[in-house]
Amino acid sequence: AMQGSKADGWMPQDLSNFLWSSAALRCDLPLPLELIAQRAAQLTWQQFKPQELSICMWAAYTLGVVDGRGASIRAVKRMLQHAAREIRVRGAEDFEARHLLNSAWALARWQRHCRLVGWQQECKDYVCRPALRILAEAAKNGGFQRFRPHELSRLIWAVASQSCLKLRPMGPPLLDYVRSPEKLVAFDPDALVSLVTSLAWILERLVWELPGRRTHSRIVPESSSR
Repeated sequence: AMQGSKADGWMPQDLSNFLWSSAALRCDLPLPLELIAQRAAQLTWQQFKPQELSICMWAAYTLGVVDGRGASIRAVKRMLQHAAREIRVRGAEDFEARHLLNSAWALARWQRHCRLVGWQQECKDYVCRPALRILAEAAKNGGFQRFRPHELSRLIWAVASQSCLKLRPMGPPLLDYVRSPEKLVAFDPDALVSLVTSLAWILERLVWELPGRRTHSRIVPESSSR
């Protein structure tokens, strides 16, 4: 077990290794997530490399939804929110495809899980959504071809589930990806349904949501233009 005195000497790689191994092994013992969150804050998330940051995010989410203790879920929120803030400040252009996917998936799944079970521990939208947009932009700039079909489906779901998918910049490269017969046939049914559902969410939001409440909307309501 990890005691406070030992945690004080841990570096980013130590924290990410501990979290990843605990999540990968599906450890069902209570873990000192609050100590890890505290140590990460002491180090500052600026010291975490993209791989370390994305692993910590994915593992923290994975462990948090299993643990469910008040102190643990507050620690997970703290880690995810601080990591998202670092992405918002640093950007994600140096992230590999798997780093982008793991980071986006952890943020989106944590937000969704908190809403479904009624935990009042969601990350703040003003931190989470800009981070997701930056991750999506980095994925687009680096080329969607880096992602396998199920990875791209998960990434699009993560961004769309938090209303952060912008069709104007993301649509054309996404269309080019699915136009490839080789890529299209590689989608399994679940991945294809997830991708279509994500696009449907965005289309529904564009068509039905009141323009005045749409994020950064430039559409003028028809009644006010007359």
